Amino acid sequence: MSNNEHNNDFLKGMVIGSLVGGAVGALVALLYAPKPGVELRKDITEKSAEIYGKAADYFSATSDNVHHTAQNIINQGREKAQAIVDSARKQADELMHRAQGLITDAKDKASQVQSGVKEGVEAFKREMNS
Repeated sequence: MSNNEHNNDFLKGMVIGSLVGGAVGALVALLYAPKPGVELRKDITEKSAEIYGKAADYFSATSDNVHHTAQNIINQGREKAQAIVDSARKQADELMHRAQGLITDAKDKASQVQSGVKEGVEAFKREMNS
């Protein structure tokens, strides 16, 4: 796990812990406050809605951040893969060019050897006929 991921997990845990701790603290404070039941239930409902809204906003922001980060990683991977493919293609082209040069050289040398052999055979025939 990279240091950045570790920091993100730590911050995520801190935010979630703060939200949960705040919610529990608010609930305890409301329960021990000297209010009538109807007013207490109303306060609990409002605080619950507020905490839910904050949690929903946090998770939405986190989800957007994760999506953006994942998209960046995917794009970087594609770029690196394309660079590898381009490099391999270039190396293959260079190898093919060298191979073609070697084949051409081999054909030239084979042709020279063939010409030399023909000349040698002709010379041998002339010597045998004389």
